[in-house]
Amino acid sequence: MQYNLNINLYTNKEEISKQVLQIKPPAKDGLFLQVQNTVEKGALKQVRRFIHLCFNRQENVLVTSDHTGNIVVIDLEREKFWVLPAISLCTVLKFSAYNAGEVILGVQTGALYIINIDTCDITGELLCHNYPVVDVSFSLPYICLSASRKEAVIWDLRSNSKIQVLSLLDDCILKHVMFTPIVGDILACFDDNSIVVWKYGTYEVSQEIQSKSLQSIKSITFTRNGRAMVLADRLSQLTIFMIDTWAASHTLTLPEYIMSIRKIAFIPQPFDGGANKVLGILSGGGVLYFYNMETEEILNKISNKAEILKFDCSGDGKYVSCLLHSGECCIYSTIKYTRTKTNSRSAQRVPKSRDSVIQKKKSELANIQKQMNEYLATDRLVAILKEYGEYPDSYRLKIWAQLLQLPNNKKQYNNFINHGSPAPFENLHLDNKLALLSLKKLLSNLITWCPHFAHVTYMPVFVFPFIKIFQNEPIVCFEAVCSIICKLYHKLIRKLAIIILSF
Repeated sequence: MQYNLNINLYTNKEEISKQVLQIKPPAKDGLFLQVQNTVEKGALKQVRRFIHLCFNRQENVLVTSDHTGNIVVIDLEREKFWVLPAISLCTVLKFSAYNAGEVILGVQTGALYIINIDTCDITGELLCHNYPVVDVSFSLPYICLSASRKEAVIWDLRSNSKIQVLSLLDDCILKHVMFTPIVGDILACFDDNSIVVWKYGTYEVSQEIQSKSLQSIKSITFTRNGRAMVLADRLSQLTIFMIDTWAASHTLTLPEYIMSIRKIAFIPQPFDGGANKVLGILSGGGVLYFYNMETEEILNKISNKAEILKFDCSGDGKYVSCLLHSGECCIYSTIKYTRTKTNSRSAQRVPKSRDSVIQKKKSELANIQKQMNEYLATDRLVAILKEYGEYPDSYRLKIWAQLLQLPNNKKQYNNFINHGSPAPFENLHLDNKLALLSLKKLLSNLITWCPHFAHVTYMPVFVFPFIKIFQNEPIVCFEAVCSIICKLYHKLIRKLAIIILSF
């Protein structure tokens, strides 16, 4: 059952107080947190509606603001939340790519304020716009593009100074404007559905797209690797453009029950390398669909009694947050919704001999192991780590076992268990009894392997992070710790010997 969080108790406070977020396992529909700001006055309930939301692309931190200016910060990794004092009704709310601890907030006057999410201090001002800012995007971490309906401004967040102002003619209106991934050029879509791409730096027009087939463009999104762009129009069609040629490669027609589109955005997946395949589609009816671009099928959908007005996805694709017409902000786990469908067909069984079945199974396992070794090649894993900063939680154990080349030697591990020494660390206290038992067992096995570890007082602190990751895999945990200790030994002792011999 999801946890309902009413932030009303924490608003209008002089001091910012971080509260523990009691997250429960998600419900069957994937919903595990519903945030609301409800004021009860007798039998009446007054709802303060959330109107903006944004995920931090580096961490699973969500900010959302209501129509009175309250900003709620929800840290899903550290399981905490806090409410910032109301500043002003905002027109846009985005995390800064330059500083993960800051958000950019736009107000009705056109001003942009940079706000620290821990202290609510205004650390910078971006003053140039004459109209309210409706969107913010980033190229390099410190290059920011803010846009209203009548102008766009490029900023350097290192000095909070403007680099370039892109002004429009009086009869032109911007519908969408953003940086293109990787290259960092500026793409703008106007009210007549024409698209112009300016080269960053020179600001010369490098590409113009005008097509009669594009009618009333509703939303634009890019794959993370910057190779493809997807446009959604009012006819519920998706047009895919290849960025290297800026030519339309093909058009996808969505099912008839998706009659209009409000927004599209790619949902990141583990190991997709930025070539995103699952597209989030918010329909005009307020239903969020998950669409597989390869198989051209709807994987699943999120629907609510109240229409979904906006949505945003976390940087790793684990969470999606939705703003409802009723004013609540709902956070869902995406595991259920992005899982690819598989069609299982029962084949006719032909009687086979036991040897042939065993041989076939061995061959299949060998092929699977070969594919895993190719898929988990070191160069690919390093590229993933550089792109995302961490490995997905569900695959982290297998990846590190592959990187460390752990042998999974059950026979030797059983010998350590049978001849284990009692751990000398008696003053160990953990609230999690299972984790404490696993820690003591690991320390006992390490001392059996190397008795000198009984005198290393910081050993419990050193190995505890491995317990948290490999708690359900004691053999992998033991071998991972041993491997890392051996690598540190060969790295440090070799240098130590040279220092000693130099005297």
